[in-house]
Amino acid sequence: MHSSLYASRIQTALQLSGDSARQRLHARIDGNYGQGQFALTHDAGSLLLEALDLSGKHGGQVAASGRMNLGGTQAFSAKFDIARFNPARFGAFPQARLNARGEVSGALKPGIRLKAGFELPPGQLEGHPVVGKGRLNFAAGRLFDTEVDVNLAGNTVQLSGEYSKSRVQAKWNIHAPALNRLARLGTRYLGVALAGQLDSAGSVSGNPRQPQIKMKAQARGLRLPGGIAADSLDLRLDMQASPSGVFNGEVLGSGLALGGQSVSSARALVQGRRNAHRIELDARLPDWQLMLRAQGGLDAAQVWHGHLQQATLDGAWPLRLLAPASLSLGRQAQRIDAAAFSLAGGHITLDSLALEAGQIKTRGKLGDLPIAPLLDLLDKPPPLRTDLRLSGEWDVRLGDALDGRVALRRQSGDVTLTDPALKLGLTALNLDLQAVSNQVSARLDAKTDATGQLHAEGRTRLTREGAKLVLLRSAPTNWTAQAMLPDLRALQLLLPPGVKADGRLAFDLAGSGTLAAPVLNGALTASGIRFSMPDEEWPHFADGRSVLAQPCWRPDAELRAVCDVYAQRPHAVAVRQHPAGLCRRARDAGRRSACRQGPSGAAGSEPPAAVGRCGGGRATAAFRVRDPAHPAGSEPAV
Repeated sequence: MHSSLYASRIQTALQLSGDSARQRLHARIDGNYGQGQFALTHDAGSLLLEALDLSGKHGGQVAASGRMNLGGTQAFSAKFDIARFNPARFGAFPQARLNARGEVSGALKPGIRLKAGFELPPGQLEGHPVVGKGRLNFAAGRLFDTEVDVNLAGNTVQLSGEYSKSRVQAKWNIHAPALNRLARLGTRYLGVALAGQLDSAGSVSGNPRQPQIKMKAQARGLRLPGGIAADSLDLRLDMQASPSGVFNGEVLGSGLALGGQSVSSARALVQGRRNAHRIELDARLPDWQLMLRAQGGLDAAQVWHGHLQQATLDGAWPLRLLAPASLSLGRQAQRIDAAAFSLAGGHITLDSLALEAGQIKTRGKLGDLPIAPLLDLLDKPPPLRTDLRLSGEWDVRLGDALDGRVALRRQSGDVTLTDPALKLGLTALNLDLQAVSNQVSARLDAKTDATGQLHAEGRTRLTREGAKLVLLRSAPTNWTAQAMLPDLRALQLLLPPGVKADGRLAFDLAGSGTLAAPVLNGALTASGIRFSMPDEEWPHFADGRSVLAQPCWRPDAELRAVCDVYAQRPHAVAVRQHPAGLCRRARDAGRRSACRQGPSGAAGSEPPAAVGRCGGGRATAAFRVRDPAHPAGSEPAV
C-alpha cells in the first residue's frame, strides 16, 4: 500500500446476517501483527460501529465505536482509545509506545460541523516521554476554540486560535530548553543532531490576506536541519501586511551558520511602514565585515522599490558604494541600476544588472581594478605575485542564447612568478570576447619585456543543455596563435606539477575541427631547450606505452618542426635526443643522410613519417602524423 510500510499477511472471516430492514456484518481479523474483530450494523436510519477491538502481538490495543445517522443532518459521533501503539511495527517509522484517546462528533449537512478532542496520556517516542492534549471546533467554514499542547522530552509546543476567510487569530508558545534530548530522533529522521535551547512566543491576527505578525524568539546553542546553527540568536518582529502597516523587526545573532557559511556576528534592522521603511544590515565574517543601508518600500505587487544608500565590505580588499543605487526586488524580477563601487583603489560602474524570467542582462565598466583579490578567492592560488590592474567594459545578455561583448585591458602593473622566480615585464594585455547567438569569438594579445609576445584568436559555439550553456566536444572550433617566447619559464603555470621547461620558442599555429577530433597545422621553432619531469609523470598511450621513454631531454642543438596533425582522439608525438654517435655517423655519411632511430636505438628502424637530418650541431625534423594509432614501439623519434 505504501513504500514505507512492511509487507503483511491478513486473514479475515466475515459473517453477514439480517433482512431487508436491518443488516449486520461481523468480521474477525488475524495477521502477523495481531488479531481483532468489529461489528457494523446498518438499518434504515443509521450506521453503527458497535465495537472495534484490535490487539497487537506486542501489547498494543485499539478500541473504537461510533454512530452515523443517514438522514437529516447526517450527524455522527465516535470514540477511540489507543494503548501502547508502536508505529515502527508497521513500517519505517519511529519507535514508540503511544497512548491516545478522544471523541469526535458533528454533522455533514447543511455544511460540515466538527467537534473533536484528544488526550495523549504519558507515553514514549524514541525513548523520550511524550504527553499532550488538544481540541478542535469547525462550523460554517470557521475554525474556532482550537488548542494543541504537546510535551516531548520536556520541550513544549502550545498552539491556539481561530481562522476564517475574513479573520485569523492565532497564538503560539514554544519552550524547548532541552533539544539535545531529541538528538537521536533528529539524527535519524532529520539528518542532524538537534541541540540547544529555543523559546518563541507570538501571534498572527487580522485579515488573512493582510495579517499582522508579532513574535519574539530566543535561541542558544541551536542546531537545526539545513545546516542552521546559532550560538546566540534574538529575533523581534512586528509587521502588518497592509500598505501602510507597521513594519518593524530586528535580529541579533552570533556564531551563526547557514548553508555552509559562517558569520561571527550579525544585526539586521527593519523600521518604518510596509510602503516606506529603512533596512540596516551589519555582519562580521571571519575575514570580512559587511555593512548595508537601504531605504524603500513594498508595493501592492509585493515588489520592493528603493535605493541602496550605503554598502561597505571591509577586509583585505575593501569595497565601497560610491553613490546611492536604484534597486527593484521581486519574486519574478530583480534589478539594480547606476551602482558605482570602489575596490582596492580601482572602480566598478554597474550601469545595470537585471534578472527576469531566467534571463540576465548586465552592462558596465571597470577601471584600475586589481586582479589580486580574485586570486585570493581561489582554493589553490597560482604561484605568482601581481600588482596587475585592468580596465574594461561589458554588455552581456544571457537567456536562451548568449549575446554581448567583454573587453579587458592592462592599465598598469606586472606579474612575477614565484616558481621559477621570474618577472614577466608585462607591457600590454588585451582580451576581447564577443558572442552572437551562442557563437563565441575571442582575441588575446600579450606583450612582455622578458618573455616575449603572444597573439591568439579563436571561435566556437556553445550549446544549451537545460539551464546551462556548455561547450560540447563536437562543437566546431577554429583558432590561430602566433608567439615569440624567448623564455619558456613563463609557461610554468601551464605545465603539470613537477614538470620544468626552459628555452626559446616561436610558433605560428592554426587549429580547426572539433575538440573530439582536432586538426592542427603550423610551424614551430625551439632552441636552448631544457626539459625535465619525474619519471612517473611522463604521459602514456592508452595501451600503457610511454610517449616519452626518457625522464630527461636536454639536447644542446636547435630543433625545428613542421606539424600537420589529424587526431581522432587525444595523442602525442614523442621527440627524443639522438645519441651523439648516431649523429656523427650520419654526418660522416653526408649532410643529407637520413638520421633514423627506433625506440631500441638500432639504426634503420624507421618511424612513420619522421625524417631527420643532422649536421653542424643542428637537428632538423619534419613530422606529418595523420593516424595516432602507431604500432607498438614505432612512435617517431629524432
